[in-house]
Amino acid sequence: IFSMLFSNGTAENPDAGLLVGNGWSYDGASCTGTDSCSGGRAGYLFGNGGAGWNGGAGGNAGFFWGAAGNGGDASVGCSGSTCDGGRGGAAGLFGTGGAGGAGENGGDGGRGGRGGTLIGDGGAGGAGGFALLAGQSGGAGGAGGSVGRFSLFGDGGAGGVGGNGADGA
Repeated sequence: IFSMLFSNGTAENPDAGLLVGNGWSYDGASCTGTDSCSGGRAGYLFGNGGAGWNGGAGGNAGFFWGAAGNGGDASVGCSGSTCDGGRGGAAGLFGTGGAGGAGENGGDGGRGGRGGTLIGDGGAGGAGGFALLAGQSGGAGGAGGSVGRFSLFGDGGAGGVGGNGADGA
């Protein structure tokens, strides 16, 4: 019962314990191939959200305190809608929102996560992906994360930079 309430996430079970713990952050060793992996959710009361990978979303922080996870950059060599960066996770009452992931191959950057409801900054939006194919448009930068509704201290996140379009006929 203790580990069910108080534990950190793992690659097999990315979400933290029910009350306290940090969500799992993916990387190239724990999220293989081009599948997207979303970061683990923090414990309900306290904890940090995990980072996404290959365009996966960042995990949300705990209700009272914690930093939200960053969205994953789109996987290299992607095609179609999987070229968009993942959105950043949202903070609880106190904490920062996660940054959005960068797009790839003309994909859009992920939206930054919302900052803490009372105190905390919104996450930055991810950069849009550069176009690789002739005549293709670059991806739009992700929107910066907002601050919480009743925020006493905090700034919205910066928007992501758009990607350049490709030359060609």
